[in-house]
Amino acid sequence: MRIHELSFCILAIAILFAIPGSDARAQVGSPTLQVTDPAAVAVLRSLNSRVNALSKLATECAEKKLAPPERCFCRYPAEVEAVKKELQATLRAYPDWATRAVAWTDTSSGKPMGQTLAIAHLGPALEKCTAK
Repeated sequence: MRIHELSFCILAIAILFAIPGSDARAQVGSPTLQVTDPAAVAVLRSLNSRVNALSKLATECAEKKLAPPERCFCRYPAEVEAVKKELQATLRAYPDWATRAVAWTDTSSGKPMGQTLAIAHLGPALEKCTAK
């Protein structure tokens, strides 16, 4: 397995689980919630975009061996904080998502693509950066 694949796998497990087309389940709470409301989908797209940007940085870190792959995302505290803030705002608007994996179909590119974000695991994973 190449470092890119390894770092992505570790990052997916460690933080976000924002893998297009995945069938991720949040074991913390109820089964995956399918979201279709356009306003809610827009919120998910925005959060997912932040998560993907952080994932890209963490993957580059792992490829360059700047830190252990499972800690690479912690090298970007401003980006981690931005994801945390967006997650908090999302959960204020949609508190029932806190213990769920949330799925939606993203059609912004013109082609429908299934997306799943395990919100139940996102917050605790991000807190690992502040844990000593």
